[in-house]
Amino acid sequence: MKYFITDITITGGSGEQLAAATDILKSFLADTGYEAFEDETESAINASGSMLADYRKEHPFAPFSCFSAYIQQPLYDEDTLKTTLASLPFDGLHTFYATREAEDKNWNEAWESEQEQSDICRELGITIDVKQAFGTGSHNTTRMIVSTLQAEDLQGRSVLDCGCGSGILSIAALKLGAERATGYDIDEWSVNNTRHNAQLNGIEDDSLKVVLGDASVLDTIDESFDYVLANINRNILLNDMPAFVKHMKVGGKLILSGFYAVDIPVLEEKAKSLGLKTMAQREDGEWASITLVINSYSY
Repeated sequence: MKYFITDITITGGSGEQLAAATDILKSFLADTGYEAFEDETESAINASGSMLADYRKEHPFAPFSCFSAYIQQPLYDEDTLKTTLASLPFDGLHTFYATREAEDKNWNEAWESEQEQSDICRELGITIDVKQAFGTGSHNTTRMIVSTLQAEDLQGRSVLDCGCGSGILSIAALKLGAERATGYDIDEWSVNNTRHNAQLNGIEDDSLKVVLGDASVLDTIDESFDYVLANINRNILLNDMPAFVKHMKVGGKLILSGFYAVDIPVLEEKAKSLGLKTMAQREDGEWASITLVINSYSY
């Protein structure tokens, strides 16, 4: 999946105001589809020099905060970005931005390589070659879902992996006793990588089926599942949750992650409207995961 990088600078306030504004802005940007943030990157600092040039002629010693934000190219909308930047609830702050195309490399692998390595793959005996797909098992969100699965009795169960990435969740579920798994992803790289990783781990073709597409591809799948897993950003979860519910067995569980802890209320509100109730909740740093079960059918 190709990405844009938006380098953002905030200035015009105290250090405390800038820190608060940076945290708030990242949360706002995450709501619009931005997936990852890196503070004070070289690109952001360099871009800040040109973006701040005129402002700093009059305010040469003004403190500033800068970071780089990553978004999949199809999700980028400059008007939405401008509106988001203008929505910061602080007077006197100035925001500057510059957006460019990211080089063609595995950004998810790069982000995960900077995370503290977990022992998920070693513990389950999984080999993952991430290529250009998300999921080595080291990211907070992946760890939470796998940890949730480890506490479940998956023997003979069926699993739907929404936005399968590298296939790590499907493979982990199968290693933990699930009978079969179906995964889908909008990124052709991810579909191919999931199949590749399944082969690396000795997963039979009839145990793991992978298809290309977004949640609409579920209309072609005539099956309900014991477990539905989705490690995707908040907005996609909100949009696709009705499709997830339609493919859950009675008594099935929906395990969600890929969002921040502050997003839990809005996701739970959506889940409640679909007849789901929260069974468990986890937090790991600023990231969160919730497990939902069908309370009653309301669709």
